[in-house]
Amino acid sequence: MGASTHAPETSVFPLETLRAAAPIETYRLERAYYDHLLRVAHGLAAQRRGGPVGSVSIADLDPPARPRLALSAPADAPRSGPGDPDVLLVVVENLSQIYSQRLDAELQQLRTRFPEQLALVHIDHIQERTHRHSMSAAIAARCAQAQQQFWAYRALLLAALERQTRPDLLDHATTLSLDSASFETCLDGAQARDAVLASVTAARRAGITHAPTVLVNGIYV
Repeated sequence: MGASTHAPETSVFPLETLRAAAPIETYRLERAYYDHLLRVAHGLAAQRRGGPVGSVSIADLDPPARPRLALSAPADAPRSGPGDPDVLLVVVENLSQIYSQRLDAELQQLRTRFPEQLALVHIDHIQERTHRHSMSAAIAARCAQAQQQFWAYRALLLAALERQTRPDLLDHATTLSLDSASFETCLDGAQARDAVLASVTAARRAGITHAPTVLVNGIYV
């Protein structure tokens, strides 16, 4: 039999379907398009005025709304701050990544300025192909969490990204005076790894594929 001569069926998707399936990627593309049109409009305004112009807007086109993501943090997700905050920051982060390190400096400033209004929740993101220690670092931080030292251990990881081999992870535990035997047993067990994987899965289900990603009261920023 010869090959079929029928043309492939065309698939048509409503824009809202794409926004639901890939909320962050769709928002970034729509925002890039909007910003590009603003630059074009600004150039046209400058040509017409023959000089500097103020603000520019586009008739009948609003900037795209930032998506609200349905991220359900696991019950054991590390959290810092008041139980009923005005602002809940959910941070999806890779503890082996320099961008997470840079973001943390801003997060710490916010936590210092608004200790009673702001709570912070950590969600794991693993990128082993580009950050080979990201899984082991995330597991180690969860093992520190088992001894109520997650945030202090996280700070050590982010402060020294080049020190994330197993001996380094054990050294960090010693620095914080953690129970070394329990910590090492945790590193080799399944409980902390399962907690990390559950956290990673929660972020992916919400449409988050890159780190760091920050949600403010559920809204992607």
